[in-house]
This record gives sequence, C-alpha cells and structure tokens, in this order.
Amino acid sequence: MPVLENISIILVEPQSPGNVGMVCRAMKNMGLASLKLVNPCQIDHPEALKFAVSARDLLENARLFPDLESALADTPLSIATTRRHGKYRQEIFTPKEIVARLAADAAANRAAIVFGREDSGLTTAEVALCRWQATIDTSPEYGSLNLAQAVLLFCYEIFTGYRPTPDGTVRALAPGESLET
Repeated sequence: MPVLENISIILVEPQSPGNVGMVCRAMKNMGLASLKLVNPCQIDHPEALKFAVSARDLLENARLFPDLESALADTPLSIATTRRHGKYRQEIFTPKEIVARLAADAAANRAAIVFGREDSGLTTAEVALCRWQATIDTSPEYGSLNLAQAVLLFCYEIFTGYRPTPDGTVRALAPGESLET
C-alpha cells in the first residue's frame, strides 16, 4: 500500500513510555509503520515494550530526532494536530477532511501527522512548521484525548480511506480540492 507507506506519525516529546507503546500498537492495527519521535521519553522502558505488544518492531525501528524541523525535513505534507483554536490556528480540519486532502498528494509524497506533548500539545512555532492543522471534535466539557487514542482515530481514518479493495487495488478518494466544504 504505497499511500500508507508514505505516511508517518510524529510524536513530539512524548512523556509516557506506555503511550509510545500504545501508539505503536494503534499504528500497526491500521497498517502504518513509520514512527518518528522528537526528543522522546525512554522508549526502551518496560512500559513501552509492554503496551506495544506485537508492534515492538515499530518501536524498535522508530526514527529519533532532536526537533520537529529535523523530523519534517523529508516530508512536504504535514498536519499538526491541535485541540486549541486561536489567532494562529484558523483553518482546522477533521481527520476525515485531512484524509481527503491527502488523497491527491500522499501517493507521490511523504506525509506526516504530528502530535504534541501529552500535557501541552504543540507550540505555536511547531504548528507553524506544518502545512495543515487538524482536530478531533470532542465534548466541550472535556476536549483532551489521550495521545494513543488521538493517534488511533487519525490512523483509522487514514486506513479506511486507503485500504485495499478485495482485488488488491487501493480505493481512490476525491482530491481535497474537489470536495465541497
């Protein structure tokens, strides 16, 4: 599946080894295999290994970077995930809308979904490094998702948008520009 091979998940300064392990499992469930970690916690911690279960290969093959700019160096299509809106976070898409936007470009270009720290998310400067921004709609009473849950929701939308049909071909989606919004 060339599209899934071109999409990376980037975690910026993840703090919990267990979350990193659960992210690996979520990615593997949905056919994604490229994990990039920016200045992570201890990823060989027993908790990370325990929660990765059968996705330890993703954990062991994760690429490490000192900062987000380095992690994005080979990735022309990037999406910052955020739950905050504001002056510098204007046009924010849902995961499903992001998959539609990637449809025209992800087969030929590398793409990445970027997730921030568990306690504070991405900084404004980190969000600015990304082409698009996306959020998962949640209850107004409590909008903060666990990191691994958020990754799973994005990976699910990507997988369902690009999974192969019974004959082995990948479903084609309409390019984002042709969708009505």
